[in-house]
Amino acid sequence: KGLHQEIIAGPGMEVQSGGSLWDEMIRGAAEGGPGEVEGTIGLWRRRLALPLAGNDAAWEACRSWIDGLEGAHAEDLKELEAAARQGREMLEERLHLEEALARAPGGDGGEAGLLEAFRVYAHIERRDAPGRARLLYE
Repeated sequence: KGLHQEIIAGPGMEVQSGGSLWDEMIRGAAEGGPGEVEGTIGLWRRRLALPLAGNDAAWEACRSWIDGLEGAHAEDLKELEAAARQGREMLEERLHLEEALARAPGGDGGEAGLLEAFRVYAHIERRDAPGRARLLYE
C-alpha cells in the first residue's frame, strides 16, 4: 500500500489526468473488504484535497460509497467534505493557468503569455504547496 501511494504522488497531482489514477487506486482499496475502510477513506481524503479535474464527481462517488458502509461515519464525512472543498478551491485558482499552459505558443499572448502563466502557476504552487511544486517540477 505504501509503495503505491509513493508511486502515485507525482503523476497523481497532474490536474487533468491525475484523478483517474487515484480513482483506480481507491477502487482497488475499496474492493479489499471491510478491513480496508480506513485506508480507503484516507485515499479519498488525499484525492479530494488535490486540485484535480473531476473532483465534483469524485466527491459524489465518495459520498455514495460512505453511505453504503455499515456504521457511523459522520466525522469522516465532514473531513472528506472539507478535503473536497480544499481541492475545489485549489482547482478554481489553477484551472485558467492550466488552460493557458495547454495552449500552443503563439496563441493568446504568444510565448510571453505562456511564460507569464507558468510564472504565476509556479508562484501559486510555491506559496500553497511547496512539496507539490517540487514533485511537479521533478
